[in-house]
Amino acid sequence: MQELQIVANNKALSKVLVILLGQGPLPARKLLSEYGATGYGQSLIKQAVTGGLIARRKAMPEGKGNHLVVNALTTKGRKIARMAKMVYGNAD
Repeated sequence: MQELQIVANNKALSKVLVILLGQGPLPARKLLSEYGATGYGQSLIKQAVTGGLIARRKAMPEGKGNHLVVNALTTKGRKIARMAKMVYGNAD
């Protein structure tokens, strides 16, 4: 029931989760680029991490660079993303 409330009350967060569901784990920059809002999108990622919907982990960078943090759905996040996809479609 709590999952349904998240989908119903937070379409923006649902969109972030649906992006991760469709594309798999993504670095924050790519995820925010897909979402289309860097400032507000960053707060959505923090909200999702706090709620246990997204797990952040370090990964090897693709090419140059030292630090790469990848955002991936947790089991709870995947369940909510599937619900959101049914409700909103692609959450556009």
